[in-house]
Amino acid sequence: GMSAIGCGDTPGTRLQVAKMALERGNPQKALHESESLLKSLPQNREAMFIKAKSQLLMARLEDSRSSLDRLLEYYPDDLEARRLFVNWALFRLKDQLQKTDFLANPHLQEQFNDALEVGRRQAGWLSLRNGHEAEALYTEARLVSFEVAQIEKKVASYKQDAIRRDRTGDKQDPQVVSVVGHLNQRIGQLKSSAEHFLRDAISLKPDHYDACQIYAWMLRGRNAWSEIWALSQQLVKRKDLPALL
Repeated sequence: GMSAIGCGDTPGTRLQVAKMALERGNPQKALHESESLLKSLPQNREAMFIKAKSQLLMARLEDSRSSLDRLLEYYPDDLEARRLFVNWALFRLKDQLQKTDFLANPHLQEQFNDALEVGRRQAGWLSLRNGHEAEALYTEARLVSFEVAQIEKKVASYKQDAIRRDRTGDKQDPQVVSVVGHLNQRIGQLKSSAEHFLRDAISLKPDHYDACQIYAWMLRGRNAWSEIWALSQQLVKRKDLPALL
């Protein structure tokens, strides 16, 4: 059909077009519409939100980040924007970890740590909002699990190096053993803090399905069968929940 021009082209229709574009999986169009709306209404909350979300969906992380910073500058109490920023942080963490040169590239590691920081700020904000404490705890647990993944990556690269040295007859680096021991200890501490966050989230909100799932998975990872049993008993009481275990 024809595009809305002339008298039909009001901020309201622009916004509708942008929303529809997002819903239909066309972030490019949503971005275009929201940007042109922001030219005339630079502080329109919905347009700012659509812009930031479109950029995130297009994996334009730097742009999305500055859009979110700007949005929160004007609307610091915007729950939707805070949640989008959590998603931004999780997306960036995952993105950086998948890069093959992650461990060799200090810049990527800096961006990773920055994303953790951004995520924690949003979780801190959520934790002070009535009714959002469980969501905050769940967010903290997810951030911790990325920290664990980062350290596990380091441990794996040390192990690969040791195997390579074995093969080539190079001398093993005695320091590595203590470094790896230290890293594994840190993994243990982080995992137990993640479990702690999840346990608290579930006790606040027993129907937090995602938290239950990750918690069960972590318990299974260390064969904590009695705790899994306790968790499943707690879930059985909630007939509305799908079977988890």
